[in-house]
Amino acid sequence: MTISFKTVLYFSLLCVVLSTRAADNPQCVGDDHSTWTNCWGTLETENLYFIGGFVDGAPDGEGVLRDAFGTNYQGEFREGKKEGRGEMTFGSEHPLSGSTYVGQFKNDMPHGHGLMNYSNGATYTGGYQLGQFHGHGSMLFSNGDHYRGSYKDGLKEGFGVYTYVDGARYEGRWRNDQEHGRGRQIYASGGKYVGIFQNGAPNGEGVYTFSNGTSYKAMWVDGEPLEETIENLPSTR
Repeated sequence: MTISFKTVLYFSLLCVVLSTRAADNPQCVGDDHSTWTNCWGTLETENLYFIGGFVDGAPDGEGVLRDAFGTNYQGEFREGKKEGRGEMTFGSEHPLSGSTYVGQFKNDMPHGHGLMNYSNGATYTGGYQLGQFHGHGSMLFSNGDHYRGSYKDGLKEGFGVYTYVDGARYEGRWRNDQEHGRGRQIYASGGKYVGIFQNGAPNGEGVYTFSNGTSYKAMWVDGEPLEETIENLPSTR
């Protein structure tokens, strides 16, 4: 990896800032970084440029890193890996180029609570587990849609509310990133379905209410009511 003068200057300035936190650590001595411990040093290889603390030859404590993707990280390290709180800007060679993440890390990956600002304008804030959305989170998509609810292994799972930019809204259970279980879908037209969903569509018993208040109950298959099961209900108005 070629390190430009601008990059060296960037890291030099960061080193000045971080050096105030490293006052208790001496400067690392010698060219063999594997022997560096409880010291502050600079390591440059073909694939990375690092300034920060070392313990037992590996980055440990506060530091800044630029990797082969051009990604910049400033934060905490432990045993050579990003661990603790940090800030990361993804480089031009990374699939998430231009995106930024601020939050907790473990084993070099987002883990814990974090905030991701994507280059396309989308924003996620919430839980992570080893690099994937996990637990409660909130995603504002680039098209204006919004989801707030539970995630598991990067997918919507459990209870969540998805609001579409056109005013439509789903409230209910999710599985494998799809509406699945009991839920309520409010359509942009003003109609409403309340009932069972499977694989992203009404499947099972449910009630559809039109915007004028008339409604019917039916068994649904792949989003469509079975005609022979339709039962008109008293108006709610």
